[in-house]
Amino acid sequence: MKILINDSIKNKERLVKIFLNGGYERNNLIFVHSFDECKVFFENQLEKEQVNIDLIITNNNNEGGPNPFQATSLVLLKNSLNSSYSNRSFRINSIPIILYSTADDKSDLKNSGFDAIVKKNEGSEHPYFIRVVEEQIRKWREKLIIDLDNIGLPLSRYPYFKNKPEEQGYFKFYGHNFEKTFTSYTSILSKEFIAQPKYLDYDWLRMNSEDLESAISGFRKMYLYHIKYDRKNNERTIIHRYIQDNKTILERDVYSSHLYEQPLYQIKSSESQICDFILQPNMPNYQDTTFFEVKKEDVQLMVKKTKKRPQFSSDMHSHLYQISDYQSYSQSPGNLKELSKKLGYKTRHFSYQLLAGRSEEKEEIKDVFSEHLEKHFSGIEVLTFEEFEELNHTYISKFSRLKV
Repeated sequence: MKILINDSIKNKERLVKIFLNGGYERNNLIFVHSFDECKVFFENQLEKEQVNIDLIITNNNNEGGPNPFQATSLVLLKNSLNSSYSNRSFRINSIPIILYSTADDKSDLKNSGFDAIVKKNEGSEHPYFIRVVEEQIRKWREKLIIDLDNIGLPLSRYPYFKNKPEEQGYFKFYGHNFEKTFTSYTSILSKEFIAQPKYLDYDWLRMNSEDLESAISGFRKMYLYHIKYDRKNNERTIIHRYIQDNKTILERDVYSSHLYEQPLYQIKSSESQICDFILQPNMPNYQDTTFFEVKKEDVQLMVKKTKKRPQFSSDMHSHLYQISDYQSYSQSPGNLKELSKKLGYKTRHFSYQLLAGRSEEKEEIKDVFSEHLEKHFSGIEVLTFEEFEELNHTYISKFSRLKV
């Protein structure tokens, strides 16, 4: 799930907050800040790299200054493109685009080609905006299903053809005449897909909410009831294995893949950093690559909680220092070559998460914990096991709302 947003740098954190409150994650959002940047994104990410996005949102007003967003020019450009994106499966001009406008009078914009126009709400509640976003995504998905039905391709089956006669029939009526099929029978599918149908590997097509619920329910049962640590069984053999077997709870709709215990060697040294999981997006120039370290659910977060100087427990301090080392490593220019080699791409966009402990304790010391974390380990996010579980329930809720 990725939404491209064309708006000012000043508005970025405000928009992030709106979407976080609506059940989205920061990495679901791709930001550009002008028509020119958006055009480059179309050329490099959609046409060249063939990435997938679900929706475009654009501003059209820079509060009296020069207008770099050029919303009407952007929608005209997008609607003029018959070229493909997303593994050459869909046409760019089909991507829904919402104008998020400050103007009270939108009558002059209603026939400009936007799929929806929403007036910016300066208040703190934005449920209508999120509803329109999700409505447009669902409409696009419904059109895709209609396209597939129009050309006789079953949504629930791959390979699409049971036998040779079925395959020959498809190519006779649709595949070999892909130009006619493109204009007469479809509005979403690309010419390349029509000419040679391929597997559509998208979460919303291949998964259901019951499978996701089962995976996160199993995670909850594991950390509440089933973990018994001993010499042979630790968080690596129990928790890591469960996450590896149920990678959707790790990647959700935010990351495209992950590396597990990948050694990252230090420059001029035989020593290496080995993070449990490195979560990889498919647009690393725009999205964070995340170092994700997993510790036990029974880690005590802080000690001396009622004293004048509460502090992290020795275990927690050690875990935070460990992920702080990944932070230092990834931000050192000298390690860029090794990182790029192991990741498969160059990036300077990283985030850092530690999974450890329980929410009951964290809530008890919430303010003190946040203050100490920001002061001593700025840039590191700590998720308790309940918070990780809730993150997945939020994802499942969004997944269900967008299902068609």
